[in-house]
Amino acid sequence: MSKTPPFNKNMAVYYDGLASAKGMKIVGRNFGWIDAYPMGGTDIGGTCRFTYKTVGSLSKVGCLLASHSWGAGVTGVKAEATVSSRRIWMSQTAYEYASNTTYDALYDKLTAVVYPDSPAVATDGVGINIPAATNFFVRHYIKIANLPSGTPTALAILGGSLAAQAWYYVITRTENGIESGPTAEFTATTSASNLAIAITIVDTASASADYYSIYRSSAAAGNKEFLGSTNGRTKRFVDDGSYTVDTTIKPPAASTYDFNRIACISGDCSSHVSSTGTGANFVSATGTFTNSGFGFVGGNAPLCVVGDDRSGKSVLWLGDSICAGKGFAKVSGIYPQTKNMVDLSFSDGEINSLNSSFGGSSLREMMRQTISGGARSRLKLIPYSDYVIDEHGTNDLAAGSTFLGLASDKLSLAAYVKRFGGRFVITTITPRVTTTNGCVTVASQTVGSIETYRTEFNSWVRAGCPVNASGVADMAGNPSPLIYSYIDLAAAYEVNASNVITLNGGFWQAPSAPVFTGLVLNGSPTTSSLPVTTTLTTNANVSRVIKMTSGAANGQYAVVYSNTTTAFTIYNSGQTTLQSGVAVPFLANTPAAGDTCDVYDVMANEGLHPSVYGHAQLAAVVRAWLLANVI
Repeated sequence: MSKTPPFNKNMAVYYDGLASAKGMKIVGRNFGWIDAYPMGGTDIGGTCRFTYKTVGSLSKVGCLLASHSWGAGVTGVKAEATVSSRRIWMSQTAYEYASNTTYDALYDKLTAVVYPDSPAVATDGVGINIPAATNFFVRHYIKIANLPSGTPTALAILGGSLAAQAWYYVITRTENGIESGPTAEFTATTSASNLAIAITIVDTASASADYYSIYRSSAAAGNKEFLGSTNGRTKRFVDDGSYTVDTTIKPPAASTYDFNRIACISGDCSSHVSSTGTGANFVSATGTFTNSGFGFVGGNAPLCVVGDDRSGKSVLWLGDSICAGKGFAKVSGIYPQTKNMVDLSFSDGEINSLNSSFGGSSLREMMRQTISGGARSRLKLIPYSDYVIDEHGTNDLAAGSTFLGLASDKLSLAAYVKRFGGRFVITTITPRVTTTNGCVTVASQTVGSIETYRTEFNSWVRAGCPVNASGVADMAGNPSPLIYSYIDLAAAYEVNASNVITLNGGFWQAPSAPVFTGLVLNGSPTTSSLPVTTTLTTNANVSRVIKMTSGAANGQYAVVYSNTTTAFTIYNSGQTTLQSGVAVPFLANTPAAGDTCDVYDVMANEGLHPSVYGHAQLAAVVRAWLLANVI
């Protein structure tokens, strides 16, 4: 039996053994992360399909599936409780070439729409060859890992060094790298010289188990913590007091399942897999789901497709809402998942890449089992990545991390990446300000409470992430060997109070001139709609800032939500930029026909999240780094 917990219990559960295959890497690039939501019902089987473009021939293709979860409800904060961070899925995989994508109004994302008659090219995920630069569609049949078939037993035996008291345990079963939920609690009491406990695991299906994990508490129904794992599928474990309990590792949830939204056309419920038993396929339109809508809307979308693509390198980007593109509205042709700085910096088919950024994400949550909200399932992607770029930081500092705390988490993540042979890349943190006019001027911007730590962190990054002899961040030390390189997102567009580009200046660069000057309003303007006499390009002005230059609203500012060829739709009182949750300026007075306005491109119209224009500028910074180091 092993007295050291497997490494994958701490960060990277391997899906179906693929991580151990040489040359495996991320080969599928998604077209926008689909968020998870909790789903009820007795049948947890389901199907999802997702599209990717590869850049080379593939074989031994498989899929990593999402295990991150929401907090309370669909609109809650994304949360991973201590019991859920390793909840992933078994899967069969099929490849299809007939599908379509559409705008999903519920989640403001593109989503796959699958037709019942789509031909399946193959149904085996091993040894399949897919032509280079070909879009292909991945369908998953999902079932949860099985628990041991019976409740284990425990008996106090001679020897050991446990305290003389009652001890309480649960067991989980790992199969193909997937850990089940816990068994019912069982107990034994040590006394006198019988200070060890022999545990016998009951599992009639042990031939398909990888190993079993033991969790312990000192009180009935107490908080179980990881004690150790068996040596393979042996069904005996002795707790003799020599094991060190890992308080950060809890057993997975017993009955909470998280699914991602995937839409099929009406009448196509597709195929399911039973939530229990052997996982035999059911026929189309069977199975029970509690969600409703047109056709089947439950499913589980993969984090990514992995395989032994030999075209080059793969890049994994970890970050928050800034890199997810949550600083502007989702309207026709303007999608955060395609206009964000990360995805803008890649050309389709150029290199394998995956943008795994989440709104509200922080590094300290992703790295700590005991803090919820981190979407720790992203750590499973590290073994398949040649480069891991991490942008986290502003949420960490806003939540109370210091410069040294954030630096420590970055170095811990870098160590994970190095362990799997990848190269870790760090970024600087862009300005975080409040603004009264959408950052049209520097004078309107006020730096926030994180500024001291933000500038300390950025200076540390630019110095090569120096550490002392103990590996702790220290400006007097030497550059850390764990850090391969850095991308300076802040440098090119951070200014001082005079709007001069300055390292650690604290402010977003303000525009030198408007895009449009003296536009004339006509019709019946309101505080949410501004018709103009000039012909506009539909939605070309999303996230730009309008300044009224005459009339009752003279000198007031508003942010563009969308526009037609004849009018701007602007945010009014109480509204915020879509999904960012940060207030933007609005018109306090109603303008009239004949009033005039100017239109500005700004870097960040609410001071935190880049605008469409801001993302384009920052994408150029990312692109330059990629060309110099990867592509």
